[in-house]
Amino acid sequence: MLFNKARARELMNRAGIDVLVTTSPTNITYMTDYHCWVDAKMKEYMIIPGASDGLIQGFAVFALEGPAALVVNADMVQNARDCWVRDVHTYGDTRLDNSLGGAPRTDEERRVQDVFERGEEHATSTDALVRILKDRGLEAARIGLEKASGPYAQTIAACLPRASIKDARNLILLTRMVKTEDEIGRLTRAAEI
Repeated sequence: MLFNKARARELMNRAGIDVLVTTSPTNITYMTDYHCWVDAKMKEYMIIPGASDGLIQGFAVFALEGPAALVVNADMVQNARDCWVRDVHTYGDTRLDNSLGGAPRTDEERRVQDVFERGEEHATSTDALVRILKDRGLEAARIGLEKASGPYAQTIAACLPRASIKDARNLILLTRMVKTEDEIGRLTRAAEI
C-alpha cells in the first residue's frame, strides 16, 4: 500500500480535518491503490451526452473513524478489484448484462459482483460521495477536499450545509512526502531496473 495512513491521521488531527477526500486520479490511486489508465483522459461528455468537458470524477474518502471508501464510474469498477479499500461505490448506469449467469470464481470477482448487485442509483460521483458522508454521520464534518474550488465542491457544500470544506492539497502533499515501506520498495525496484 502506498498510502501513509498514520501520517494522514496525524496531519488531519493537526489541521482539524475529520475526513479527507482526494479528487485527482493520481491521489485516488495513492490513497486506495485503485488505478484505471483512462481516468486521467476520460471526459464526462464521453460517457454522459451533454455533460461537461471535465474529467470523469472519482473520489477517495479517508475518515479519522471508519473504513475508507472509493467512488468510481460503474463502467470502471472492475479496476477496483485489487485495491485495499473494500467500500466501493459507483455512479452511472452499469449496463451489466448478467443474463447468461455465471458465478464469480474469485474473491475479487465476488467483490465486483457485489457492487453491481447493490444497484446503487447515483447519477453522479458527487451524489455518491454525499451519500457516503451522510451515511457515516459526517454531515457537519470538517472535510478536507483536494480541490476545494472545483464545481463538485459547490455541490457538496449545498448538499451538506453544516459541513466545513477546507482545501487539503497541502495536507495531501505533506502526507505523500513520507514514504511507506511498500512505496520505498517500489522506488528501489524502479531504480534497479
